[in-house]
Amino acid sequence: MDRKKKKRAASFTKEQWSDARSTAAIAFGAFQCVVVDELQEFRNGSPPHDAKKEVDDTKSLYPTLDRFVTNSRPSFVIGLSATPVVNSSGDLYSFTRWFRSGEQFKTSIIEKSRRGGPEERGAFMREAKELRLRHFVKVQAPPCPPTVYGVVDHGYTADETKILSAAYGKLLVVAESFYRALMDWLGNKNNPLLNSKKDRFKVLFFAQVTLCKRITIAPLVFNRAIERADPNTNPARDAHGAIICYQGEDGEDVVLGKPLPFPCERVKAEVPLESISKFAALVKELRELTNERAMVVSEYADPLNMLKMYIEEAFPSRKVYMFHGGVYRRDRELAEFKESADDSILLATRGACGMAVNVECTTLVDAPSGPLRMAVRMYKIDNEASPALRDQCEGRVKRCLAQGWPSDANRVQEYCVKAVRASKESFALPTLEDWLDKVIASKQFKASDLLADPEGGDANAGGEDMNSLAGAISELISTLETYRPPLKEKSKKAAQKRVAPAGDGGGMCAGAKKARGE
Repeated sequence: MDRKKKKRAASFTKEQWSDARSTAAIAFGAFQCVVVDELQEFRNGSPPHDAKKEVDDTKSLYPTLDRFVTNSRPSFVIGLSATPVVNSSGDLYSFTRWFRSGEQFKTSIIEKSRRGGPEERGAFMREAKELRLRHFVKVQAPPCPPTVYGVVDHGYTADETKILSAAYGKLLVVAESFYRALMDWLGNKNNPLLNSKKDRFKVLFFAQVTLCKRITIAPLVFNRAIERADPNTNPARDAHGAIICYQGEDGEDVVLGKPLPFPCERVKAEVPLESISKFAALVKELRELTNERAMVVSEYADPLNMLKMYIEEAFPSRKVYMFHGGVYRRDRELAEFKESADDSILLATRGACGMAVNVECTTLVDAPSGPLRMAVRMYKIDNEASPALRDQCEGRVKRCLAQGWPSDANRVQEYCVKAVRASKESFALPTLEDWLDKVIASKQFKASDLLADPEGGDANAGGEDMNSLAGAISELISTLETYRPPLKEKSKKAAQKRVAPAGDGGGMCAGAKKARGE
C-alpha cells in the first residue's frame, strides 16, 4: 500500500470502519467452525460492565470478529490460548457471550461479582463451574525443561534515591486522592460529579504510576519533563482520537501537545553509565556472558534505546539488535539475531513480543560433561502487569519442539530468566517493583478460579481483594508510606479541620492509617 492509500485509510471515520467490517463479514459467508488463535488478544471487546455498549468499537480486533461470528452463525467457535485470563475472569466474557448469553450470566461472570455478598460469589462459582464442565477443554502441554529464576541485584545511589523519594512521595499523595474519590463514587455511583472527579484522579494516578515505573528503571534519565510539540499544530490524542486536555489554573481546558521523541543521545551525554545503577548492574552481568545469547525486555522502548547506546559503548565488538514498535524492519532485526554470534544481545519490548514471535535459537556451550545446548537467556529491567503477560513474554524463548524436546539427546536442559532489580540487601526502602510483585501474585490466584476449582473453596477468602482497583491502591499506599512528604504548616491545619466522610474512614485506606499509627 502506497503512502497516499495509507493516508486515506487512516482518515476513515468510525462509521466507515464499522460498515467495512460488516461488508467483509457478509462476504465471507457461513462457516460451520471458527477457530480463534491467541484468544486473549480479543479480550474486553464486549465490556460486561457496560449495559449500553454491547461491542466496544474502539478495539481493533474484536468488532471484526464479532460481526464475522454473528453473520456466519457457526456451530462451533474454538478459542486457543495458553494464557486465556490476563487480568480477571471478565476477560473471557467477550468470547463466552457467543454461547452463554443472558443478563444473569453477564452479571455473574464479571470480576466484580466475586467481591459482593455470598449470593453473588455463589453465582460466580456456579457459572465458572458450568463453563469448565461444558465449554473449556484443557490441553496438556508436552514436557519441557524447568525455568531457573534469578536476580541481578543492584542498589541506588544517593542521587537516585533522592529522585525516587520525590517521585514516590508524589505518587503516594495522588494515590490517596484517587482512593478517596473512588470510595466516594462507589458509595454513590449515580452522582455524575463524583464520577467525573473519580475519572480525573484516575488519569492523574495512572500517569504518575507510569512516570514512577520509568524512574524506577533509571532515576537520573527519566526524571525530566516530557518535551511536547506545539499543541496548536500537533495536539496529543487519546486512543479514540480525541484531543487530550488538562485543567489549567484558571479552570479552563488547556490542549496538551503531542509528546516528542525522548532525547536519548542528549541524555546519554549528560548521564554516565555509572550513575544508572540498574544499567550498570546489567552491563556487568553481560560482560561475563560471552558464550550465550541474551534478550533484555522492558515495557517501554525509551529505556531500551538508552541501554543500547551504553551496551555498544561498553562492548564495541558485540552486536545489539532492537525489536519494538519504533524499529524499522524489526522482523529483519529478529531474524539476524537468530543467526548472529553467540554473544549477541536482543533488546525488545513486551508489547512487540506478542503473537508469532519466536526466539527459539540456541547456542552450544562447552562443559566438562560435553557441549550443552542453551536457550536465549532473558533479563527483565522492569515488572510485568500480570502473570499472563509474564508467561507470554517468557514463552518467546521457550520453544520446546524447536529446542530438542522431548526426544533429542542434545536438547535444552533449562531456561534462565533473571530480574534486574533492587533487593532488600542492597536497598532497604520499598520500591514500586515490590508493589507490582504483590499485584501479580494476587492476579495469579484470583484469575485462576475461573479455570480451576479454588483450593479451600471460597475464591474470595484470604483477606482484601488485591485484584480490585481499590485493593491495589490500598496496598500501594501502605507500600510507599515510607516516602510520605512532610506536611507544611497550612496543610497540617487543613488536615486537622477536615471532616471525615461517613463510612470510608476519612477517605484513607486502612493500610495507610495503620502505617501512620492512627
